[in-house]
Amino acid sequence: RFMKDETDEQYVGLTLEEADELAAKQDPPVYIRVTNRNGVPRIVTRDYHTDRINVYVVDGSITRIGGRG
Repeated sequence: RFMKDETDEQYVGLTLEEADELAAKQDPPVYIRVTNRNGVPRIVTRDYHTDRINVYVVDGSITRIGGRG
């Protein structure tokens, strides 16, 4: 299971554009990666990055955080 940061939930409800803007302002910056879009899993690499937040998106908005990695 991937770890989560307590601040990751702030992205739920945002559009991808809004989330990208907010993520870029973090210190250090983090990156948003869509791992599931509209119920369809996306193919992703298995490399692990603590500065990358995996998100689930439905109709253009983030609905769930899948952890970091």
